[in-house]
Amino acid sequence: MTHIAYHVTTDLTSAQHIAAATAASRQDAWILAIFRSVPRPMTALEAHQWSQDADHHWPEGSTRRAVTNLYKAGLLVKLGTVEGRYPGAPHHLYALPEGQGELFVGRAA
Repeated sequence: MTHIAYHVTTDLTSAQHIAAATAASRQDAWILAIFRSVPRPMTALEAHQWSQDADHHWPEGSTRRAVTNLYKAGLLVKLGTVEGRYPGAPHHLYALPEGQGELFVGRAA
């Protein structure tokens, strides 16, 4: 992926920054794999639940960051909103760009 996966918000050493960027890139790849393996639109929270079910226990905010990064990179598209966890708090639905899902259905993530 050609986008910046990790956004520096705290003082880190070079080694810590590299480790954080590597972990964020892996998270982005896993979230994209989830969208490729689940043939329906999802919210970031739904993608987070799928990642938890696959035994990836990173914070919910990291999943949201990954979904936003993938959207900004053109690897996901927004389809609209659905009612969120709290009444009146909508969540965006995301999916692979049209035609991309059919390429990956049935493949291992």
